[in-house]
Amino acid sequence: RRVMVVFIVLDRAAGSAGSAGPPDSDAADADKNSIMNTQHVSFVKGVNGRMEMRVERYLDTFPFNYYVVLRDIAGLPAVLAEALRQYFSLVGNT
Repeated sequence: RRVMVVFIVLDRAAGSAGSAGPPDSDAADADKNSIMNTQHVSFVKGVNGRMEMRVERYLDTFPFNYYVVLRDIAGLPAVLAEALRQYFSLVGNT
């Protein structure tokens, strides 16, 4: 089957559109809450048999192969057009 699923993440926390002034504490808090900065903690057995804590970025272990992090909803048409272009490029090469 020639199906490509693209997961679109709307990350409005990162880089709020329309903020023309200097960054303030609200903007810093919003950036801290962005999916780009979210971390995932897991415990794994180390070489010595003890449990060790491992901290990874959430997007490094994201369960979807193809995803787009969209910060501004106005960019959605361009992102969808680019995803379709890449899909047809992949399909044409196989």
